[in-house]
Amino acid sequence: MKRFALFFALSALFLTSFNSCKNEEEDLFDQTSALRLEAAKKDYTALLTSASNGWVMEYFATEKYKGYTMLVKFNSDGSVKFAAKDDLTSNKYTEEEGSLWEMISDNGPVLTFNTSNSLLHRFSSPEDIPSTSKDDEQGLGYEGDYEFIMVSPTTNKDAVMLKGKKRGMYIPLTRLSEDQNWEDYFAKQEALKEKVFGESINPVLLALGDKNYEIHEINSGMAKYIPEGGDIITDAEERSVAFTSNGFRLIKPITENDHSVQNFVYDENNDIFTCTDDQEASIRGVAKFQFIWQQLTLSEKPKSLTFNASSEMSSKFSAVFQPIVESFKEIKYSVTSFAFIPNGTDLSLKLTVRTNKGGALSGNYYYTTKGNNDELNITYKDADATGNNLLKFNVEPFVKTTMSREFELAADKSNMNLETIKLVDKNDPELWVIATLK
Repeated sequence: MKRFALFFALSALFLTSFNSCKNEEEDLFDQTSALRLEAAKKDYTALLTSASNGWVMEYFATEKYKGYTMLVKFNSDGSVKFAAKDDLTSNKYTEEEGSLWEMISDNGPVLTFNTSNSLLHRFSSPEDIPSTSKDDEQGLGYEGDYEFIMVSPTTNKDAVMLKGKKRGMYIPLTRLSEDQNWEDYFAKQEALKEKVFGESINPVLLALGDKNYEIHEINSGMAKYIPEGGDIITDAEERSVAFTSNGFRLIKPITENDHSVQNFVYDENNDIFTCTDDQEASIRGVAKFQFIWQQLTLSEKPKSLTFNASSEMSSKFSAVFQPIVESFKEIKYSVTSFAFIPNGTDLSLKLTVRTNKGGALSGNYYYTTKGNNDELNITYKDADATGNNLLKFNVEPFVKTTMSREFELAADKSNMNLETIKLVDKNDPELWVIATLK
């Protein structure tokens, strides 16, 4: 009898335990996946509409095309406003509102823009791209997305990561400050890009761990990077770039050993880009003299470092330069330019004047030359025959004294923009002129 009592007791305990486990399992899935999905959609909707002044969207269609930055404001009534200023809007600030957005379900929350908005849907429209005249993209267009998987959690209230549903490009949204005027945002973006990169052809230097990379053509939006000293044709890898008002983002990281970099912000005080992904990484300008010398000695289409009467110069420099202009004016000649050009391993300064009959006359002044990094040391040697004949037009003190000295090669706009160079007397900072590499 005791055995039966023990059996029934154990059986009851087993059944109780089984039911308990069953209840726990039911509690674990108390909310259905559909309910959890609806809750997530509400959370993302609340997050997107919480940005009272909207978001900065760094949009990448595919790896073939540069990135585009737009501003977007999600409204709780389901409407959305976009703004952009780029080459596709003819560099005019453009807004479009009245189109609709929605958070839908598709194996997770998906952000969709379900009525046409020209600023967003230009990237998914299958029309030919006019700027690529050699290619025919009819039926394809930029091949970009207009529906995005919500990737990041809603815990970060200032940043949202989207992922294109078809192409898989990662597209960040960053909360825009409430006091930022939209049109002014693009003005800041344009000013930063113009200051730091402009139309310059020089690379910039990425320090990544114990290795340096040259980044070329970043201002085009399609950056090419190579190991320092590498070959731009055979060694280059490409990254799309999207510029913001304070920096830029690469479409995907550049990686080297334990380092991975993708997002950069401009440090105006130090004139460098710091990396928000890796504090050890930075982007800065290359050595000025070496780059200038390389450009002056190109085998095809070599450049010169040029200045003229229209160039920006200090009053002290102008006091020596202007008498030359006036002297030639007296005989109805005009000064076209002074240009540094190579003369073997040295530099010569070429003076070109336009005659009263419309012709041109050039004289050359030769200097022994030493240069490295941000320094240029030139000492006058002699002149060619035409140069000697032109000395009497107040040229002699200029070429023999003013230009025969040690110069600092300083930044005009930025050390990363060598389109223009400021030549500053190392012993007298009040003597300077801005020359153009062209």
